[in-house]
Amino acid sequence: MAVKKEHIRKLLKMLNYSLKNGRGEIWTKTYTEYDDYTIRLDFDNEKIEYADNSKSEDKRITVSNKTTSNFEKEENFVVLECVNRLLEKGYKPASLTLEYGWSGGHSTTDRLDIMVKMDGRSYLMIECKTWDKEYKKEKSNMLLTKKVGCEEQPKGQLLTYCWHEKTTEFLCLYASDWSSDELKYENAIIPVEKSWRNLSNALELYTYWNKSFKRNGIFEDTIKPYCIEPKSLLRKDLAKITDADSSRIFNQFLEILRHNSVSDKPNAFNKILNLFICKIIDEDRNDDEELLFQWKDDSTYISLQSNLEDLYKQGMDRFLGIEVTDYSDKEIENSLAIVDESSKNIIKQMFQELRLQKNPEFAFKEVYNKESFEENAKVLKEVVELLQPYQFRYGHKQQFLGNFFELLLNTSIKQEAGQFFTPVPIARYMISSLPIKERIDSNVSSNRKDILPLVIDYACGSGHFLTEYMDIMQGILNNYDTSKLKPRMRNTFDKWKQTGNDDDVQGEFEWAKDYVYGIEKDYRLVKTTKISTFLNGDGEANIIHADGLDKFTSEKYKGALWTTKRENGNFDFVIANPPYSVSAFKQTLLSGDDDFETYKYLTENSSEIECLFVERTKQLLGEDGCAAIILPVSILSNSGALSEKTRDILLKNFYIKAISNHSGGNTFMATDVKTIIVFLKKRPQTEIAIAEKTAKDFIINHNDFSYNGKPDVIKKYVSEAFDNISFEDYIQLLENNPSREMLESDFYIDFEKLVKKTKEYKDLKKNKKLDKNSFKVEYDRIKIKLLEQLEFEKITYYLLTFASKTILIKTGEKQAEKDFLGYEFATRRRYEGIHPYADENGCIISKLYDEEDLNSNPEKVNYYIHSAFLDEYPEVDNTLRDNVIVVNTSSMFNFKEADFENRIYISPREFILTSQYKQTKLDRIIKMPIVRGKSTQYGSSAVQVIKSGQIRGEYEFDFTEKYYAADSFVSDDRNLQKGDILINSTGVGTAGRVNLFNLEGDFVVDSHVAIVRLDQTEMLPEFLLYVLKNIGFKNLESLATGQSGQIELTPTQISNLKVPKPPIVVQEQLCKENNKLYSDIAKKQEEIVVIKQNRENIISDIFCKGHKEFFLGDEEYVTLRRGPFGGSLKKEIFVASGYKVYEQKHVIKNDFSIGRYYITTEKFNEMKAFEVLPNDILMSCSGTIGKFAIVPTEAKPGIINQALLRFRTTDKILPEYLKMCLEYITLEFTRKSHGKGIQNVTSIDTLKAIKIPVPGDMEEQKRIVKSVSKYDDMIDKSLHDIYDIEMQQAKLIDKYL
Repeated sequence: MAVKKEHIRKLLKMLNYSLKNGRGEIWTKTYTEYDDYTIRLDFDNEKIEYADNSKSEDKRITVSNKTTSNFEKEENFVVLECVNRLLEKGYKPASLTLEYGWSGGHSTTDRLDIMVKMDGRSYLMIECKTWDKEYKKEKSNMLLTKKVGCEEQPKGQLLTYCWHEKTTEFLCLYASDWSSDELKYENAIIPVEKSWRNLSNALELYTYWNKSFKRNGIFEDTIKPYCIEPKSLLRKDLAKITDADSSRIFNQFLEILRHNSVSDKPNAFNKILNLFICKIIDEDRNDDEELLFQWKDDSTYISLQSNLEDLYKQGMDRFLGIEVTDYSDKEIENSLAIVDESSKNIIKQMFQELRLQKNPEFAFKEVYNKESFEENAKVLKEVVELLQPYQFRYGHKQQFLGNFFELLLNTSIKQEAGQFFTPVPIARYMISSLPIKERIDSNVSSNRKDILPLVIDYACGSGHFLTEYMDIMQGILNNYDTSKLKPRMRNTFDKWKQTGNDDDVQGEFEWAKDYVYGIEKDYRLVKTTKISTFLNGDGEANIIHADGLDKFTSEKYKGALWTTKRENGNFDFVIANPPYSVSAFKQTLLSGDDDFETYKYLTENSSEIECLFVERTKQLLGEDGCAAIILPVSILSNSGALSEKTRDILLKNFYIKAISNHSGGNTFMATDVKTIIVFLKKRPQTEIAIAEKTAKDFIINHNDFSYNGKPDVIKKYVSEAFDNISFEDYIQLLENNPSREMLESDFYIDFEKLVKKTKEYKDLKKNKKLDKNSFKVEYDRIKIKLLEQLEFEKITYYLLTFASKTILIKTGEKQAEKDFLGYEFATRRRYEGIHPYADENGCIISKLYDEEDLNSNPEKVNYYIHSAFLDEYPEVDNTLRDNVIVVNTSSMFNFKEADFENRIYISPREFILTSQYKQTKLDRIIKMPIVRGKSTQYGSSAVQVIKSGQIRGEYEFDFTEKYYAADSFVSDDRNLQKGDILINSTGVGTAGRVNLFNLEGDFVVDSHVAIVRLDQTEMLPEFLLYVLKNIGFKNLESLATGQSGQIELTPTQISNLKVPKPPIVVQEQLCKENNKLYSDIAKKQEEIVVIKQNRENIISDIFCKGHKEFFLGDEEYVTLRRGPFGGSLKKEIFVASGYKVYEQKHVIKNDFSIGRYYITTEKFNEMKAFEVLPNDILMSCSGTIGKFAIVPTEAKPGIINQALLRFRTTDKILPEYLKMCLEYITLEFTRKSHGKGIQNVTSIDTLKAIKIPVPGDMEEQKRIVKSVSKYDDMIDKSLHDIYDIEMQQAKLIDKYL
């Protein structure tokens, strides 16, 4: 469609073209400076005539192809306008070539709009686009690559053209617009590095380019022709960073490191951090001031680094209060004023070499002499050029700059041993759960001097908690209703408020310097946090380079942090993810016994540093202060004096408002540590004193009492702490007159064992002088003393917890956990780090919190935690019933334990199979103490070793590989006997699995398996196996403790398992019936084996009968399509509804109704080649290889993802038939797959070489499919029968127990 002529005329008038007299409509412009060179536009023939035929060829514009010399496209007139601008600038017509072409690789021709030559070689290449959309599209394309055949190539045209002409010095993308009364243009310029001439292909050129453009240097009035010179950047020239920019800059930074062979990423991160300091301090300028942080045409490696050194020194002093020892060129010049010029130059040269050639601040590569300085300077120049066009300093949070910084963190410091940081969604979840606004309201209503709450993170790492806290706080301030406040307060709030619009005058983050504190021990992380606060809109928070466990009188502490008291009490909120499991940390502590109650419990090898941070939390918070802290889950249950004391501090000083269990392994990246988040509120100190006095009075007078408005508290306590024991029985126990019921209770039996472990009892036993009566008197004294200590402690904790409630949150496992969190981690190159699940507005889709509604959405977990801080406990929404429960805090303690260690249980303490018969601990019915197998060397003896992984459950052992003990192995009681129950005792996914040993031969187990040898007069092994199976092997695993992948079920935990103990005759009847049902299941499984073999025989006959064969690559029968490249389906493009993205799980589960990822109509149309239609066969081709499913007719429209392969049949083959054949040759697919860990299917070409037999008669295909389907139905029926039998097994509980 031709361009409207009136639109063309408007341009021509602006360019001073004139309408020629005579027939037809011809417009011309004559350039007198080039010997009256003329360009003509013939409106009648719709032609643009650039070549002035009155001039010789060596003096006129060359037009290689006339595709832009017509009126067809508006872009052609952008070319015309650009040519006019070049000629008026002073570029000679003879140096211009239009539609310059090269032969392409696919029988096409690539053509450049305008080439400007100088001295016969390419100097400037210009590609013209129409204003706005097409210009932006091409500019965006230049930042991307595309597939051409099997090769990756730059998507932007200019970079490919540049590769063809290696002498080119500048590339320019150009657009102009004359739709208004003003002619305007825009250009994006790329200076071409000389080093690019040595690169091997266009893709390398794209890779080495820093993905930034210059905005000026060709057409400005001060620029001369053939002397292109991009002008220096001014403060106002800086571009605001976008989401696309953040990931692109990050990837280009990695590429700079790669092609310069920089392998030390943590060091590289530290150096770019130093550059951030330079850039942020440099941006503190007026709009028209020139920036120092830039590489200019007249820059040298020395001048660049000298500028950076000056900026770095200023920044370190300004931001961190650190004076860097360094001298600027000006300072050296002044100091040498009295020295003669010759000597001065020599000294200055020496200073410069020392300053730059041995300075480590910007050394991406080691610098030690001139040669290494220049090698590193090359890297430094590339990084500076990458960063220089963008604005880094904002008056508010800049999300995309924060994203870029997070990407850097993920691939640098976070990958170092022992370092992992809190993901932003977790930080926001924790912070938004706290009663921040309510605390402000309280301060305002009380007319307190400190309007805002004081917050501290005593191990602030990379600063996530502080930056997210400030962002959330700023949001609260922006929306705070000040209409009813007194003028002083209203003015203060108004000064703090921000609009988030860069064009508005913003309030300042100045409140942060009074109310926000962060402490960090690692110097690099102090810089990281400070930079992070700047990149998120603030640089005023108190970031202190110190130890979070130092004395409060430390000279490094300041403001509200410094005090002479042991209890600081100045802070309202503590938000932290402190270090834990730090070996032998006591040696590095700056504090001591005077500073921490827990200090005396430390040994030289203690690693539980988190215990001291719990106490530090108590010290920092004032009354009603709140905390959200990430801790290892082991702190709740570890034994030992240090852990007990820590829990004592926790319980006596805080209400436990919520515990969020993040043990699933997907919350944090690169850690096996099982973690929790505890939400705490500081108690009034009077509560502890009252509880302890009340408990002490009861131990003395044995009188029940009321507490916290509840009557008969001890009766309630007894009902929770003892099984089948009355209040009267309990009082008799305290009076050393235990009843028969008490004497027979598990508590009393275990208590007496505890007494006999005490030092006093052991000393008593050694005293041979005491007669029997005297011994009993002393024994009773020891027993009563221990009992009173135990009960005083338990009752105190009960009084502090029985009237309180705690919210327990569990995240789920695997994908369910990721959906709950709203993100997942990736380690694949270019996609490293955290990937949130976001809606069409970019907000995280998570059950943790709502981005738009801070903490009042009942479908989000933080709503319930926030409510708990306000002592409100609304009913949990149905959408969260699997994740959130509210419990009495006292129910989290096992007051039934005789050996009570104040452990806190966030999952069931025990699993009991409900029965009419008495529950009995396993250690009451065993022939020998429960022990684990012993470690042994492997060898060639006759003793076979059963490893934990070979125990598959019930009666199944996996002896694919056999292991034997060494000849030196010494047998003992742990050699297995028939009837032994074996319980896997360690490892996630294996702990809790139970087998009954009934094999012939000499066997032992390894040290990861516990042996339960029953007294079979008390309980039959088959009966115990049945009970444990019905309790559930996964439930047994959940009882295991530990903080990494090596969780364990201890022999003590197994000994304490309770099981119903019916009479032996009842056990025998149940086992007889269960064994019959088990036998029926075995028969059904054998039937399935036979049916599968018959089914396979039918299919194998097809491959042997000599049917006609076709290759999978024969499109007469089927077409193949692998899913799109993974980068095409990033998480950020997914929306809440639209066209479905089909994944492996749809195929593996053969369920097309499920799904969570959708794309827009626009994206679907872009990726229509991967569309899914009914009767398509989909194959899983990554990880779980060779699963097939046929797309049902009711499946929603959508596309396949990168992990699927699509087969689309023609009318010559039935989809069901092809699927059947494909399943038969799955082993061949697997054989052709490659890779480690997650295997990926090889190339489509390899798969296309596989042959499939096909009967030519479609009816024969249908007959074969029908025959195979008959066997499939038989298999389904047998599986259903097995399920019914298993249900009958489960019902034996009701029948016998």
